[in-house]
Amino acid sequence: MDTDAINDLIDANLQDFINNTTITVNQEIHHHYYNNTSVTTNDYTVEYNNTTVNEGDSIVNEGDTNNQYDNSQSNYSFGAVGSGNGSGETLFLLDIQFTLSDLMSVEVVDYRNNTFNYSYEYYDFATNEVRTDIFEFSCQVFYLVGANSTNGTNQVSYWEDSSQYSNAWSNVYNSTVRNLLQEAANNYAISGPSVQSICDENYYVSNYDNLLLIEIPIIEGMAIKGVYDQVGGYAQEEYVWSRYCDYLGRYDIDGDGYDEYNFEYSGDYTWRESVYVNDCKGTNSYDATSTSSAFNVNYVFETIAWGYETGSWIGGASNSMLEVFVNDIRPDWNYRLIAYFTLTTTMAIE
Repeated sequence: MDTDAINDLIDANLQDFINNTTITVNQEIHHHYYNNTSVTTNDYTVEYNNTTVNEGDSIVNEGDTNNQYDNSQSNYSFGAVGSGNGSGETLFLLDIQFTLSDLMSVEVVDYRNNTFNYSYEYYDFATNEVRTDIFEFSCQVFYLVGANSTNGTNQVSYWEDSSQYSNAWSNVYNSTVRNLLQEAANNYAISGPSVQSICDENYYVSNYDNLLLIEIPIIEGMAIKGVYDQVGGYAQEEYVWSRYCDYLGRYDIDGDGYDEYNFEYSGDYTWRESVYVNDCKGTNSYDATSTSSAFNVNYVFETIAWGYETGSWIGGASNSMLEVFVNDIRPDWNYRLIAYFTLTTTMAIE
């Protein structure tokens, strides 16, 4: 079969492929971005659920709940972008932005009003002996500084800026409680987890893996595979919306008489291919600025593991589905997956 005949087959089947490109939503998880979805091809737009695409939506900053975008606006596209290399193939683009809450139900925790129990050894003047007692506190003790500022604009938690907490605790409590809280802030509660993980609303939570991002239908008579470009390599990229982790210097930030390494995010937000493993926090440059890939992607075709870079053509014999899963997803971060696929027609040999 020559090139013209193959192109004729693609033209005959392409519209069927587009018309059958739908999104399967698991009702138990929240895919807010599916509410406004359209597929843009070279010459036309196929809309789903009578909705339209909204480009240029604002993006959530890392760990910043004050700048979260409205997930009800679409930031997803999957459509034809060209006619390939003239070999009877068509390029398709998957460009999708998402957060953890789009893929699974995330429990909302009121960290400030949590409580913790802490075992502490201290000298008791009244009994003139060293005692070990169990104390219970509200996590509000780590949100005192700036609590009475207008609309809480100057309020900082202990873990955001601990420099004034020694004075604050001395004013509210006695020296024993002050010393206890300074120790507990970076230690473990009786229940097992760290006090910070119980009380710090910006505490880093473990990554989530094996989350279904999207299902790509492949209609009978069509097949797809990943794209390799001689110049740029494989055409799949993973991004996270973030800023640069900047070293501020070494100085005593918490008033304990010892200098610490200090880092913070700075500069403009941009799509980055790597994420800071410890969220720009650490006691040295290596800990704070170590990076890993933004996230990882794996595919499953009809229960078979399929690799974007290593997998061959899939589809063809009957209607089928390619599932896209993502791994290493953190709460309160915004992610983006861009992947190109090659589409072609298939013919059954009888």
